[in-house]
Amino acid sequence: MSPRPTPAAGLTVAELLAVLAIAAVLFSVAAPSLTTLATRSRADTTVEQMVGAVRFARHIAVSRGLSAVLCPGQGPACGPRNSWEAGANVAVNGTVALALPPLPAGYQVTWNRRAAGLTFRPDGSITQAGSLFVCSPDADPLQARRIVINNQGRLYQERDRDGDGHFDGVDRREVDC
Repeated sequence: MSPRPTPAAGLTVAELLAVLAIAAVLFSVAAPSLTTLATRSRADTTVEQMVGAVRFARHIAVSRGLSAVLCPGQGPACGPRNSWEAGANVAVNGTVALALPPLPAGYQVTWNRRAAGLTFRPDGSITQAGSLFVCSPDADPLQARRIVINNQGRLYQERDRDGDGHFDGVDRREVDC
């Protein structure tokens, strides 16, 4: 008597299709969350680039004992007011100390004062206190950010104070683009 053949191990076509259907449903549920995460990450990266530039400009002014200017544009001369999306630089006595790359496509930064840029004095203070507003390409209020620079040249970022997903100012008003 010959031994009984063992059945082949593996998946049937029906089982494979069931697994693929479940995977497709899980992916369709997770995809919007991943898109939101990527969008929020780009907004946070843009804010961190601007925060780093402000801190660097203040540091270079204090450490060298000279005024430092953070302004939009490339090269030692400032570009047009609020044209930050093309890049920015920190200059001391007409020499560029730091050049920032252009912002991610569609992002805009707005300085809410008349000056083209931010000028830090040798003691670290700023000539005009104000705010930098960072706005996403679609002006999504959930992605709007505000960086506040006080008279001493110190900065802080607005945060979501009430847990609704919008960044709020100290006056509890939502940051808006």
